Amino acid sequence: MSDGQRTVAGIIALNSVIFFAWQVPNPVLRSFMKRHFLHAHDTPLHTMLTSVFSHRSIAHLGFNMLALYSFGPLSFKFLEKQETELEGTSVYKWLALYLSAGLLSNLASTAATKYTQRTLMPSLGASGAVYSTLVMSAYSNPDIKVNLIFFPWFGFPISTGVLAMVGFDIVGLLRGWKLLDHAAHLGGAGFGVFGSLYFNDMFRRTRGVLGYNAPA
Repeated sequence: MSDGQRTVAGIIALNSVIFFAWQVPNPVLRSFMKRHFLHAHDTPLHTMLTSVFSHRSIAHLGFNMLALYSFGPLSFKFLEKQETELEGTSVYKWLALYLSAGLLSNLASTAATKYTQRTLMPSLGASGAVYSTLVMSAYSNPDIKVNLIFFPWFGFPISTGVLAMVGFDIVGLLRGWKLLDHAAHLGGAGFGVFGSLYFNDMFRRTRGVLGYNAPA
């Protein structure tokens, strides 16, 4: 397995463990999970991170992890192609993208709750973080073909699919649809755009400041 595949496999494993913890019918454990693995404006601050790995339904977990399995390594390759000879892996760079997108997606969800005055359910799940890898994959490989799960014979460019998904989430947020956390999705997508445009340059500049750049 490549570094990207191993990193994605580790995240899928962690998400699976937390999912199974949700399934245990123990009142004490269930209360602990609600306190520490759901994010809302009145939950502890660390839930902005822990909720990124939290799923309560098998469908939610399955769709997010399938998307992560499909596009996580592809976004990893984009970051890896920008490496200097001094670096041996993009694991930390990719994790910075994934976790930051997850945090920003939760921040966007909280902001939507406060400033749109709509009652939104506490958020959980990796959708925002996965969205960032999907956007980066579309940026780096705009013409790659993807297929819908339920209509595998229907293929289209990944860039078209991402634009359609972002448009759907914008409409959903403006119209107040509550089936999905559209604000979180858009937060993750926004960070994916930022990461595609500036992440590699940021890391390169940081290495220069710290004196880790290879000599000319």
